Amino acid sequence: MNPFIANRQLEYIAFKRLMLNTQLEGLVHWYMAVDAFSGYVLFSSVERDDKPETVLKCIYLLTEKPEFLQYADQSFTVVTEEFEDIFPRINSILERVNGKVELNVAMTKEITLPAVSHFANYAKNITK
Repeated sequence: MNPFIANRQLEYIAFKRLMLNTQLEGLVHWYMAVDAFSGYVLFSSVERDDKPETVLKCIYLLTEKPEFLQYADQSFTVVTEEFEDIFPRINSILERVNGKVELNVAMTKEITLPAVSHFANYAKNITK
């Protein structure tokens, strides 16, 4: 099996943080969670910091989304490029809904690239 291909919805969810510079707020952190099977952006939030509590809040809010809850009876893996220092705390949130977190930079990039590219194209077009 190719590890970059999911066989069902919410088998793999990529969780990514992008840093954006804004005119009003300065540097902000855009957190997103993308389903590997459908490419659907399950969660998106712009936050002012990247503190562990903020990351944990975003993970928790992901697990409360109706789109997520309809598949919560199956196991899943959240892949990410960072946050290893708080994996035990992330796992404590995910384990209650049958999930786990894993470091996988390549898979995270592969899953999130279409959403990130779409956002970049949109941002480029509105600033013209």
